[in-house]
Amino acid sequence: MEFIQPAEISGKIMTLIDQAKVEVILISPYNKFAYWKKLTQRIDKAKRRGIKIKWYIRKNVDNNVEQIREIGIEPIEIENLHCKIYLNEQNAVVTSMNLHEYSDTSSIDIGYLITQEDKYKELRNFIDIYIDRSDVSKSMPIEKSKAKEADEKSNFIDAVKNFYLDNGFDKEEIKFHENKYGTVVSLDNFINNFKLILEPKRVCYRIDLRINYPYKVKSDIYNHLKERKDELENLIGLEIAFGNQMKRLKLDMQVFENYEYKKWNCNEFNILKPILIRLNDILREYIGKVV
Repeated sequence: MEFIQPAEISGKIMTLIDQAKVEVILISPYNKFAYWKKLTQRIDKAKRRGIKIKWYIRKNVDNNVEQIREIGIEPIEIENLHCKIYLNEQNAVVTSMNLHEYSDTSSIDIGYLITQEDKYKELRNFIDIYIDRSDVSKSMPIEKSKAKEADEKSNFIDAVKNFYLDNGFDKEEIKFHENKYGTVVSLDNFINNFKLILEPKRVCYRIDLRINYPYKVKSDIYNHLKERKDELENLIGLEIAFGNQMKRLKLDMQVFENYEYKKWNCNEFNILKPILIRLNDILREYIGKVV
């Protein structure tokens, strides 16, 4: 049995997946990993090698079931699941860490690598008795026609909220208030200390990105991004206005047919969604070069 330092736990889990020859078992009550590429890429490679993957999650919680389905795995829901165990056919990691990107970057967790055959067998027996034989149910997908109907009826703000919930944010992190045109959505820590504000205006819909690092770092990031203005605009697909005083980036989207925000639904969100996805990927790349 080997103690794992907190910063090394996720690496041990990734190694288990990489070294699997037959199967991987993931037991994680809470799961949020939309931008955790080192996890999703390894799972994808394991699937392409023909590795069988079983993923157990806690039942009856907001658990991003769709994220797991999107990578081609049907999660298995377990009542009152709280343990976190990760196994291949030879070794295991027992830890306090969930498969949650925040846990990888910010949580202080404890873990042990199990390599001894007798201890490994004890874990498999535990899983057989308490996990596989417990109250198990597969998460049942909504019928496509019903899902489509619900999607069409949902309004724009619901779509924005669900998008960020699906991408690893907690409900408490997604904030709303009203201006004179409609509902403003904000995320204080959208990515690496950037505040995201989605704000309705009279003749445009604005994406406002504010840099919340200490002043020296903020200025370095701001100048780094501003120097690459043309490149960023080509990648994002929108013109960027750089606000020097507040060190922010403003993107005014004048691409909608109307600006009656109360009537907006998923049609408008589907225009916005690829922009938000590109922003996230681009900012991660460019901020990583200066922080």
